[in-house]
Amino acid sequence: MGIVQVKQGSSNTSPLAITLDNPTTAGNSLIIVVAVSGTSSSPSISTPTLGGAADNFVRDFTAGDPATDASVNETWRDQPCTGGQTAVSIAFTGGAGTFAIFATVYECDDLAASPFDKTASSVNSGSTSWSSTATATTSQASERCFGSVFGTNAPAGVTVTGPSSPWVNQAQLSIAQGTFNSVYMSGSLDLVAPAAATYSGTFSSSDQFVATVVTYKLLLGSGVAAKSNRPSQSRLRHHHGARRQQQMMTFGTASGTVNPLTLAATTVLNGAVTNSVGRNVTATAVVNGSVTRSIGKTLTGITVLNGSLTRQIGRLLTGTTVVTGSTVRRIGRSLTAAVAVVSTMVAGSVRLVSLACTAVLNGAVTRSVGEISSALLSPRVA
Repeated sequence: MGIVQVKQGSSNTSPLAITLDNPTTAGNSLIIVVAVSGTSSSPSISTPTLGGAADNFVRDFTAGDPATDASVNETWRDQPCTGGQTAVSIAFTGGAGTFAIFATVYECDDLAASPFDKTASSVNSGSTSWSSTATATTSQASERCFGSVFGTNAPAGVTVTGPSSPWVNQAQLSIAQGTFNSVYMSGSLDLVAPAAATYSGTFSSSDQFVATVVTYKLLLGSGVAAKSNRPSQSRLRHHHGARRQQQMMTFGTASGTVNPLTLAATTVLNGAVTNSVGRNVTATAVVNGSVTRSIGKTLTGITVLNGSLTRQIGRLLTGTTVVTGSTVRRIGRSLTAAVAVVSTMVAGSVRLVSLACTAVLNGAVTRSVGEISSALLSPRVA
């Protein structure tokens, strides 16, 4: 789960057409970060279209004065988007002079139902350093930030340097705009704790600029507090003489969604719906829920999952994993230790794609279990 695909483009004329590499998935969200400029005055951005239709686009944020600033930067959201489409069109009207438009389209599958949260922006008439300035602290731990910067100046060959990791910056775009050379960059950042977000960097020579940052809440149920990344209780756990002290984090209630990004201690998750539970799970994890999806991209410790529907259990499993559920799908891409998948239903078939060690699979439905094999496989169990 997360950002499914990204595509960007630029043009001197309206509309700017961007063709996605893959068809959209129905129910996902599109975020479009766009900047438009005119050498005399900047035009207005019209509602984007997907597959030739307006779909569900809304303008979440706009920055820059069209009469006085280098550009107008906006962030648009299409939620939910129509499936099976690749054609995105962004038009502009009005303005004067020679135009430039840049845009980046992000498709996401994990935005909350009402995701729009915090914003910040900054304009400057000329500097080698640029910044959106900081947003207010985000409303919850798990949020995605989208930043943009538009810069323009007379000399060509200006280089834009974006913020360092964990920001993920897209490639710089440049276009001639009359006697000016205009540049653009966008980036994204996933937060793991409530924070103020800033998108900032430098130009290789002084540019006028408009910079923005917008944050969106990711899937998180009402049963999870904004500070859910913090442990809610601690206790001693004794493992047959090991007598290790571990920190236990309990998220959610009988119903709710859990969405921590990194689980580095013993974790117990209880919820009717559990989505995107951990990208890195580095110790014992227990997940109990009627729907459990995308449980970790990397699992390096013992993981026990109990749920009636369990999908996408880890991309890399390097420790013992036990999954109990009536439906289990996509159990790891690389499995380097013993894996046991046990279902509450015994009728059905099990498909083993590949495993890197011993595996025991008993389940009504088990699909896409691992992708890399080099060792002993257990027999197929029906």
